[in-house]
Amino acid sequence: MGTIEVKDYQLFEKEVGFSSLLALSNSVMQTCPIEDEKFATLLNPQMQIIIEHYLFTLNHDEEKVEALFIDDDYELKSVDANSMKEFSYDDNVFAILKGENLKSVAGYCGQENSVHEPGDGIVTSVDYNKYGIYNSLVSKIYTVFSGKPLYLKHETIDSPLGIVPPSGGDYKTITSRCFYRRIGKQNNIIYSYGFSYTDNLKKTLWDNRRRLTGFRLDMKYSWKFSNYGTVSYDTNMIECHQY
Repeated sequence: MGTIEVKDYQLFEKEVGFSSLLALSNSVMQTCPIEDEKFATLLNPQMQIIIEHYLFTLNHDEEKVEALFIDDDYELKSVDANSMKEFSYDDNVFAILKGENLKSVAGYCGQENSVHEPGDGIVTSVDYNKYGIYNSLVSKIYTVFSGKPLYLKHETIDSPLGIVPPSGGDYKTITSRCFYRRIGKQNNIIYSYGFSYTDNLKKTLWDNRRRLTGFRLDMKYSWKFSNYGTVSYDTNMIECHQY
């Protein structure tokens, strides 16, 4: 799913023969309780998913996750309900289930988000989402008006935001990136996408079952409402790391 856009998720579901929580919410014209569209497409309408012989059920209102171990045949009838374990969205669930060393858990970043309303009915947003068993960095640009802009685009950029390094200078920029548990282990996020005649663009730029110790996400957004209008811009970022 990391290779396709949100607008194609329903085609993906049709291809694999699955009906998701997101598809159900859309069919009844309701807002999906899980804002991350990728994760909402992996969950069934009961907000459940099986990963590594665990049946996980989300209680989104209380931000909790129930984990029930199931056998190799995925035979739920034989499962002991007393083996149910409950976790918080703040927990690094898979690390706990595997008994990993969690001494550094205090160094993990929490929920972070930044929402801008730069004008023209446009909203831009960068979020770090935690669901206990799934974590993600998401970029969004959308309009609260009923009409569709001629063009929307979002892309990662170097920082500081809005500052262009002088030509030939030694100005050091910071790229969008993720930091993991092991010191020095990180990866850059590079993304750019634009689309015509749409009222929203959303993309999960990073996702994993394990939490990040740090992140930096710098985005530039652009939009245009008519052929004769000018292109407008906004920049937005979130960060949880000491550089």
